[in-house]
Amino acid sequence: INVLIFQATWWGILLLKSNGNEALLYFWGLLGIFLQSAAIGTARFSRVVVWLAVGLIGWGLDLLLALTPILKFNPGDETTWLLLVWVIFVSTLNHSLAYFRNRRVLAGLGGAIFGPASYAVAGAWNIMGYTRDPIWLACHAGIWGFVFIAALEITHYGEKKWSI
Repeated sequence: INVLIFQATWWGILLLKSNGNEALLYFWGLLGIFLQSAAIGTARFSRVVVWLAVGLIGWGLDLLLALTPILKFNPGDETTWLLLVWVIFVSTLNHSLAYFRNRRVLAGLGGAIFGPASYAVAGAWNIMGYTRDPIWLACHAGIWGFVFIAALEITHYGEKKWSI
């Protein structure tokens, strides 16, 4: 159910963003995070703090990538919706995506393929600009290969160390 909540939340956020429905977008994202926490079995505050911390790192990375030709946001467009996407993604790392934790090569390949693919969908829906240049795509794939492995490790360590 973890991956289904993630998919419903991710697609819903993109759909609402593409239609300009900001208020409902944030409600939908927060509802998804709440449901994800409930579906996992315990709504531990420490778990959500870890999700938020790793989500903030990912969001910060996206903001840095916006300084490159990889990502472009529309002028005046706020980007906090991406934080919701990151948090809901991070919520899957110790559950439906935990399979990849001890399979770093497979995790790197999965991150390199599916990370950039999700941005390509957002680009195709005109939610953000996304590069089509093969060199920058390769750079983004490499970054995502590393990011996925790092996010798996940080989330696993954080939830284990700070569980309350």
